[in-house]
Amino acid sequence: MAALIGIIGCMSVARSVAVACQAGDRGPHRWYGEVVCAIALAGSILAFEWACVGPGLIYQAQEPSFLLDWHVEGQSLSYPGGINELAGRFLAHLMYVPWLGAIALTCLLLAVAVLARMIAVLSGHRPFLVLYWIPSIVLLALHCDYGYPLGMSLGVVWVMVGLVIYLQLGHLRPAVKVVAFCLIQCLIYYIAAGQAFVLAGCVSVYELSKGRVWLGLIPAGLAAGIPYLLASTVFIIHLPDAYLDGLVRFEGYQVGWLSWLLYGSLAGLILLSKLRLDPRMPIQAAIVVAGAIAAAFLGHDAEAKRILLVDYHAARRDWDGLLQVAGTKTVNPVYIQYQLNRALFHQGRLLDQMFAFAQYRGRSLFLKGQLCALQPLAHSDIFMDLGLVNEAEHWAYEAAEIKGYTPRVISRLVEVNLLKGQSAMATKYLAMLSRTLWHSAAASRYARYIDDPDALRADPYLGPVARLMPSWDFLLAPDNPEFCLVELVKDPNNRMALEYYMAQCLLEGDLNGLARYLARFEQTGYTRIPRHIEEAMLIWLQIPGARVPLTRLEVSDRTIGRFNEFTQIMARHGGNRQAARRELMVYKDTYWFYWQYVLSEGKP
Repeated sequence: MAALIGIIGCMSVARSVAVACQAGDRGPHRWYGEVVCAIALAGSILAFEWACVGPGLIYQAQEPSFLLDWHVEGQSLSYPGGINELAGRFLAHLMYVPWLGAIALTCLLLAVAVLARMIAVLSGHRPFLVLYWIPSIVLLALHCDYGYPLGMSLGVVWVMVGLVIYLQLGHLRPAVKVVAFCLIQCLIYYIAAGQAFVLAGCVSVYELSKGRVWLGLIPAGLAAGIPYLLASTVFIIHLPDAYLDGLVRFEGYQVGWLSWLLYGSLAGLILLSKLRLDPRMPIQAAIVVAGAIAAAFLGHDAEAKRILLVDYHAARRDWDGLLQVAGTKTVNPVYIQYQLNRALFHQGRLLDQMFAFAQYRGRSLFLKGQLCALQPLAHSDIFMDLGLVNEAEHWAYEAAEIKGYTPRVISRLVEVNLLKGQSAMATKYLAMLSRTLWHSAAASRYARYIDDPDALRADPYLGPVARLMPSWDFLLAPDNPEFCLVELVKDPNNRMALEYYMAQCLLEGDLNGLARYLARFEQTGYTRIPRHIEEAMLIWLQIPGARVPLTRLEVSDRTIGRFNEFTQIMARHGGNRQAARRELMVYKDTYWFYWQYVLSEGKP
């Protein structure tokens, strides 16, 4: 889909450029071709940002903390680059509404194109139709990296604004230009931190291209001295941070080669003044089209987007959407499989369809190790599902330490404190939630629950969680959270605990534990035995001395028939698993296949 939209957009651009080239011979109407080309490119960018990149996924990946509170956000003014970080966090929050985010990103890229055109004109040569769109196209490719901070995009805009201002001072005396550059550099450094070095580099390139060697060297020296001076006298920051923040790193993000290509393209706009370009040259159309295609393919990471889509749907409890994304492959990364199993449970399909997908022993039901640190709020979700509110709160605070007080973190802290009856803490976090950009309505809804417990119990999400909260104490092992299922399964109303306990027994091959709790299905209101449990019980009954579990629910005739076919195939191959594998692939979605080719072979 991404490639298709990119190709359609490029075709429209190519057509527009052709019109533009024809319009080049129309005297006073030469601007017409450029306008048509700009409209076509802007439309293609909007379509690409909306349909291929997905602004909602940018928000999901970054979700920075941002409150409409000057006392909190005003602290960003106390250090270089703080204004840009604040503006970037605000822009990232616009991505929460996908159509608004797509428009905002398109306007940003249009602004870059307009500024690039101004730089081209002020550098001493006439505009050349579409080549000044190259910085926007590189920036578009960077937006395909969902971790790329939008504050860095805004920093490029500040740098270009500073460069345009400087280029307009070309008629002034050298001494005045040096003073003006110093003031502009200080201002851009305060706004965008280390990205101000890009401005100094572009100014040096401009002056050197005009043969003014001393004016080309002075900006480099001033740019090197300004951070040292400000870090020593005005701002309390470490000297390495004064130089590197914003330029090579931004809030934990390390810049890559595309960022350096973007910076280089700004200097390239100035150097193009040395070339004699014909505005009607078709090569310009080819460059832009090639750039658009490269942006579509170089910047697009299909697997990263798939993981974010899964996370996006899980955060909204959109289980249908999650299954549509995660269910397209039978072998998934551990995190996707974790969320896929959650979705299967909430759709009532876990113990019937979980082995249609590759499962990981000990890692498919709960996040473990590094994944807990990478996805603390997703780890909190599973404990909310199970009614373990204290543990859900623990991981919400872990998320706050890692990502800050984002709207999702604040919402979780509101929820757990409401469920625990801690009104004072709930009120504190409700005040924070009401000052977020998009969640004030949710804060108003939650506020009613403080004085109306019945309304909380009627909430479609919090009500079921409240009913599942255990009334007894027990220890929870942080490294092995699945151990809590043994305690939770005591509650006959906790269907998730029962199904997850049974799923854990299946994954570990613990048929004794599975048989011990088989009667719980009938007690919990199940009208039939789930398919994978049937398949496991047929294996159990082949073990000498195994007792038939006491339950009125029976294994279906269809499952018995398929089991007989499976065993006959194995018998034909003399019990040789590898010889029978190809023929048994039709049973790949069964527990028998998992038993033979994962458990029996000792695979993780």
